[in-house]
Amino acid sequence: MMTIDPKQEILLQAVLEEINTFGVHGFTVDRLAQKAGVSKKTIYMHWTSKDEIVREAFKQIQRRIFRSFQDILDTEDNPVLQFTRMIDTARSVIRDFNVQVINDLKRKYPEVWEEMEAFRQEVTGIFKEIFVRAQEQGLVRKTINVHIAAILHIAIINRLFHPEFFLTNNLTPLDTLTTYKEILIGGLLTEKGHQIIQQQNSI
Repeated sequence: MMTIDPKQEILLQAVLEEINTFGVHGFTVDRLAQKAGVSKKTIYMHWTSKDEIVREAFKQIQRRIFRSFQDILDTEDNPVLQFTRMIDTARSVIRDFNVQVINDLKRKYPEVWEEMEAFRQEVTGIFKEIFVRAQEQGLVRKTINVHIAAILHIAIINRLFHPEFFLTNNLTPLDTLTTYKEILIGGLLTEKGHQIIQQQNSI
């Protein structure tokens, strides 16, 4: 996945903070310029419109998740811990946004929403590989079809990103994903896998 200029990355983080505070509709380039301490002219040197800024800001989320996942794969050998750390990465992203922002994004920028949906599909293969290795190492129960488990995992994550789910059930994204993590780990892992989680939690 492509990288961007560090100055753009700082600006896009400010965009995301503004959107989470004022919503997609309430986001303005004037306020962004004030927050970032730069001129509007400087901002428009990087992007041509407010819509492009919003699109790039949410692409920045995808880049952040991808980098985090890659770092986890590069630095952690145990597949169970790889999986739990990736879930925690998703939790940290969800924690940064309220449900209304997600709802506004889906309605006002459907093309951005579709890109995020496609990105989540891309990581299905990553989780399948993790589940396969965990099963081979005796960390995931042999009775589990890991291909189906990976597909179900992504399907549930996709569902959790739909604002209607939270609004209808009066749930918060963070609490929901935390509970989902506990249920999934409880159903997938062998005793050996649970011991690894317990050891990690005791550190």
